[in-house]
Amino acid sequence: MLASREEWARSWALPFVAALGVAGANLFPFASSLLLMPLTSTFGWTRAQFSLGLILQIPIGIVAGPFFARLVDLHGPRRVLLFGIPGAACGFSLLAFVGPSIWQWWSLVALLGLMVAPVLPIAWMAAIVARFDVSRGLAMAIALAGIGLGAAIWPVLGALAIRTLGWRAAIPALGVGWALVVFPLSLATLPRGSREQAARLSPGPNKVPMGGTLRSRTTLSLIAAGSLFIMAIHGVNLNLVPILSGLGYSLPRSASIAGLAGLFAIVGRILTGLLLDRLPTRPLAIAMFLLPLITLALLLCATSTGWIVVAAVALLGFSLGSESDIIAYIASRRIDPRVFAFTYAIASAVFSMCSAIGPFLANHLYDAHHSYRPFFLAAVPAILLGAVFIALVPMKDESH
Repeated sequence: MLASREEWARSWALPFVAALGVAGANLFPFASSLLLMPLTSTFGWTRAQFSLGLILQIPIGIVAGPFFARLVDLHGPRRVLLFGIPGAACGFSLLAFVGPSIWQWWSLVALLGLMVAPVLPIAWMAAIVARFDVSRGLAMAIALAGIGLGAAIWPVLGALAIRTLGWRAAIPALGVGWALVVFPLSLATLPRGSREQAARLSPGPNKVPMGGTLRSRTTLSLIAAGSLFIMAIHGVNLNLVPILSGLGYSLPRSASIAGLAGLFAIVGRILTGLLLDRLPTRPLAIAMFLLPLITLALLLCATSTGWIVVAAVALLGFSLGSESDIIAYIASRRIDPRVFAFTYAIASAVFSMCSAIGPFLANHLYDAHHSYRPFFLAAVPAILLGAVFIALVPMKDESH
């Protein structure tokens, strides 16, 4: 086993390249808001018609994600990512040919969902797992910070490109520009022979029981813990602006305070990654899963604007960053490396659905009670139960 310093000396660039890759996988979600106005005004679509295209990507991602994740398990992340980077750039560039029919938009967005599937974060995580062991927590955290990086850079670069080039030229400029940066860096840094290394790391029969892995206590506990956490936390996070507005903040002020969650998510991700490499996993995971209880308590106590609300938003963002780190890290330690990508892709598909269910439940309760407080109260047992499930996950020194 390589020491931490040796791992970073050998593969220091990989987590940062992976962060750029993860940012590119999220190009469309973060840039789509910039396209809403020019496309709806140019073609006469409604905003609801435009937004339906985003929803169409969810089922495609749920199906395509595990398929390409299985290819990562069989052939290693290098081949899949080097194939997927040009494909994702082409898929995004095709959006420049949209119009005037709304069906063209829906079809091209659905196609993009398929073409971006090979470069989703799970493939980059598999590359990190192949090269980092002692410092895996920090390396994963840096790579997953690409989500926050994308949230920061794509709206700015997209607005600049649209203002300079117009929306039709800006679309391929963003997609191809990303690929021209990331492809050569990936070619130089992505590990070779990951499948062979996975086999060495997991001795025993060459054939891995896929069904047994999916039904294992580890996988089911991780999925249950992550699902409960995500439903609760995203029910708050994705409704932050109306929650803050209800407490008396103006719309611009609500948006600026909500932005703190993104910043603290990056802080939470990096700090949790460092701690995962240094502290026992189980107590750290339980503590981080219980952290949103403080956020909920602060929001339940808040009756107007003030520091309590700001602190609640900061803790919310920190929790968002730490949870994804913990789930990915434990999965990489407990799931057989030969089926890690596929198994984690299945879990991610469930998490994706839960991230939509949470906001729906929060707004359903709001419609019934004209307040988000009932959802805050309902989220408390969900967080507690999620912490119970994360405590039930066998750690690396135990058996499944």
